Amino acid sequence: MAIDESFTSGPDKFSEVQDVTGGQFPVQFPSTGDLVRDAEAGAAADTTAPIALVLGAAGLLAGLMALGLTLARRRA
Repeated sequence: MAIDESFTSGPDKFSEVQDVTGGQFPVQFPSTGDLVRDAEAGAAADTTAPIALVLGAAGLLAGLMALGLTLARRRA
């Protein structure tokens, strides 16, 4: 048995759907718009992560090579 009913909101009826952040205490969750904005920013950051990893690895390799050269000069 399927139930198919519709209800309208109004001044003398029940209120419309409201954002959940107003009724939360003590912690207020971010609004839907904030979540969407953060998700889009995270997707944009996903493309820059491999570049940062490559640059970090190159810096680590350069540091290890410099340390090796310094230790080799002290022994000589």
